[in-house]
Amino acid sequence: GTVLLFEGPPGTGKTLAAEALANQLKRRLYVVSTERLQDVNLIRGLFDDAYGQDVVLFLDEADDVVSARSGAAHSMDRNHNACVSQLLMRLEAFEGVVVMATNAGHRLDAALERRLSARVSFPLPAAAERLRLWKRHLPEALEVRGTLDLESLAQRHAMSGARIRNAVVSATRRAIRHRTGEGPLAVDA
Repeated sequence: GTVLLFEGPPGTGKTLAAEALANQLKRRLYVVSTERLQDVNLIRGLFDDAYGQDVVLFLDEADDVVSARSGAAHSMDRNHNACVSQLLMRLEAFEGVVVMATNAGHRLDAALERRLSARVSFPLPAAAERLRLWKRHLPEALEVRGTLDLESLAQRHAMSGARIRNAVVSATRRAIRHRTGEGPLAVDA
């Protein structure tokens, strides 16, 4: 199988990249909730369910389950260690594609590191990329675009693509409410 680790801050495109990968492979993206990774039996069931299906398994926010095992002083430590061990065993046997997304790749268990086919970093976009994102999310047809200094916004504010999109959507909603008389136009600095 293929095991990929997508690591980086929130909103940098890890989920979007997993969706694109599944689409490119003409497979369904099977998104796994964090809860299914916190119990040995649920991990077993997850891989049993995925076996033989033409899916890309996407373990989103896999921070806890990919983190290094520790001394088993408490029952929570023992459970975590058992879950990591079960995941490692199942990854070893799984013949499909698994993508794990994490914000904490630096805490990776050494045994998991050895099982990775690739480790892909998703950093915050640089100023030039942020400028392209602002322009993409603010179509020229919007009257407000001509009044904003997008270059200054891109230079001054290190934001993820998702935060830029959310800022545009939020500002657009405020502008619509203001135009329709539903409320004042309030803009956060």
